Amino acid sequence: MAYKSIHKKLQDLQELIVGDMPITRYLQFSIDRYDENGLVLSAPLAPNINHRGTAFGGSISMMATLAGYGMTLLLLEDFEVPYHIVVQKGNISFNKPVKNNFKVICSHPKRDNHDRFKSMFLHKGLGRIYQHCVIQEMGNNVDAVTFTGAYVAFRD
Repeated sequence: MAYKSIHKKLQDLQELIVGDMPITRYLQFSIDRYDENGLVLSAPLAPNINHRGTAFGGSISMMATLAGYGMTLLLLEDFEVPYHIVVQKGNISFNKPVKNNFKVICSHPKRDNHDRFKSMFLHKGLGRIYQHCVIQEMGNNVDAVTFTGAYVAFRD
């Protein structure tokens, strides 16, 4: 039963992202997993390829931004109040080319950061949280790209 619950949650998240941000359809991404290691998205190289035969930096950046956005949405789902999320800023470092299908892993924020975010959001109607993501080629645990983004949630 828990599997179906998390599977449905991830399916709903993907539908929300693609529905609200139609450009994401072109990435052909999927949301693969949400567990103790974080949120994992993946994408094939073919629709995200650049002129050098590697993953386009814009696609990688968008995937990382989406992973942080998705993690923030998942953190907010239990607050039971209407909200919006915006990306305030992002910092990305391309350490090596991505030559194959790839995945983005957005780690869970540290407990004290999550608690501070939740407290600020619930008491002031506005909260900011930093999400950290790494991009790796499938089958390879080397961090080819790192991303840190600031996400701001505010009440409707």
